[in-house]
Amino acid sequence: MKRVKIGGPGRQGRQAEIGSSKVYLPNAISYGYCERYARPGMWISWASEYEELSYGRVLGKIEDCDSDGEDCTGYIAVLWLHSGLSCASVRWIDPKDVKECRPPSTKLLAFITSVTINAHNINALDRMAQYGSLSDPYLDEGKARFEIED
Repeated sequence: MKRVKIGGPGRQGRQAEIGSSKVYLPNAISYGYCERYARPGMWISWASEYEELSYGRVLGKIEDCDSDGEDCTGYIAVLWLHSGLSCASVRWIDPKDVKECRPPSTKLLAFITSVTINAHNINALDRMAQYGSLSDPYLDEGKARFEIED
C-alpha cells in the first residue's frame, strides 16, 4: 500500500499507510444494523473525553504511521463531517472512541440534500417520517406514496 500524507496539524499531518482491513470497535453498540467492525465506506459516530459526538465516513485503517508522535497504528482514517455540515476533513480516530458503526445510507443522504423545500413536501416528509419510510429500504415507496414534488 502506498504511503500517503493525511490532513492538517498534529497527528493529522503525519505520514501513514492506509489499508482496507476491518477494525474492531470494542465500545460500539451492536444492535439493529450496527456493526462491531469498521470497514471503508461505513459511517461511524465517535466521542472522546475531550470532544462531543461526531460523524464521519471510514476511509481505511492506519496500518502503519511515522514515528513523529503517538503511535496511531490501528486507528481509523475518517472523512469527518464538521458540525455545520458545510465542510469535511480527515481525522484519525481511536477505535475505542467509536460509539456506532453502520453501512452507508446513500439514497437517504442524496434525497435529503435534493428534496425541494415547500409546503407540500414538508407535509409529505412529516407523513413519511411517521410512516417509517425515511430510510434507504423504503424511500422509493415513500416518495411515490406521499407524492414528493421535484
